Amino acid sequence: MFAVVWCAGVLMLMFPSCRITLLVKALFAVAGAEVTWSSVYLWRQQHDLTVIAMFQIDRSIDVENWLIEVKIVSSARNESGFGLLRCQNYTATQVEAHRIRVEVTFSSDIPGTAASGRDTTYRVTLTLKANGLEWAFALKTRVARASEVQFTARDADSVGN
Repeated sequence: MFAVVWCAGVLMLMFPSCRITLLVKALFAVAGAEVTWSSVYLWRQQHDLTVIAMFQIDRSIDVENWLIEVKIVSSARNESGFGLLRCQNYTATQVEAHRIRVEVTFSSDIPGTAASGRDTTYRVTLTLKANGLEWAFALKTRVARASEVQFTARDADSVGN
């Protein structure tokens, strides 16, 4: 929104009736282009990443509805929901007698479990649920490296574990 307001102001400066020198107008125009580019770049980084999770169980369980609960909890007290950042259920399917498959969507901007530079830590869990049974899996995440931050959407193979 700031980029839109800034660029509108720059456009108003471009009218010949404005008594500002050409150099100042050029500086404002260059700054506006940089603000716009940065805004678009950051907005493009907000894409979601779909991850396929496969669960291998030791024995066959006859269940019609498998659920996966994805939960992200923060240790910070100032988060809404008393530290709960996200909690969402996904329907999973049993692809073989001992394998359950689910597609989970993660936002690309979820923080690493050990956030750098702050005392806040995050706990990310996937909980497999069926007929009153539950298996919780804690996920370790990290902040993306500079080489991993790109405009193009990537699949799970290119991202890694």
